[in-house]
Amino acid sequence: MNKQICIAALAIAAAAGSSLGSQIPFHVYNAPGPLPGLSLWVEVQEVSASTVAFTFGNASTNGAISTKIYFETPRDGSVLFDGSGGISAQSAGVSFENGGSGPENPPGGSGVNWNGTDSHYFRTKQGGVSNGIGAGQWLTIELGLAQGVSYADILADLTSGNFRIAQHVQSIQPDGISVGVITEGGNGSEITLIPLPTGAGLAGLGLGLVALRRRR
Repeated sequence: MNKQICIAALAIAAAAGSSLGSQIPFHVYNAPGPLPGLSLWVEVQEVSASTVAFTFGNASTNGAISTKIYFETPRDGSVLFDGSGGISAQSAGVSFENGGSGPENPPGGSGVNWNGTDSHYFRTKQGGVSNGIGAGQWLTIELGLAQGVSYADILADLTSGNFRIAQHVQSIQPDGISVGVITEGGNGSEITLIPLPTGAGLAGLGLGLVALRRRR
């Protein structure tokens, strides 16, 4: 996210009174070389004491489109989510669905010691790249937390690398290549607390047009 968009997001979120969240960038782990223009992130926000939202954004300038999302099984064997939840909103042009248990690893996941995909795996409907998350688009997934797990626990596990999220990214120009991207653990320096914009704020920033709310 560039500085102008980030400042605008802060202003809109402050006006909307939204709660604090964490923005975490994705990093490529299996590219043949540098990929200038690739900019992907996930914003993590506490919806309630028992629900956390993950909003995936794309500000890439090289045609990159995210088509699959994988939530890793925690490396310490713990259980973070209770199995409930799913896609709650997506911008116009994005069409994802729950992919079921999914493949064991994202593409090239063995190269980053991926610990297996838990029950949360999402993909574009009918596998269509055109339904993926392109530049200026977004997707929100809300997941229920397991008993005794908090929003702070999710951030702590993301920071430590005990729990990671990966994406399959396709159609990267100029050669149309596909790569895998992943959140990284470490000392947490990649995580910046910011007030997250509401759905209306995202639309105002040009990151989405119409939120398609899940029927409950």
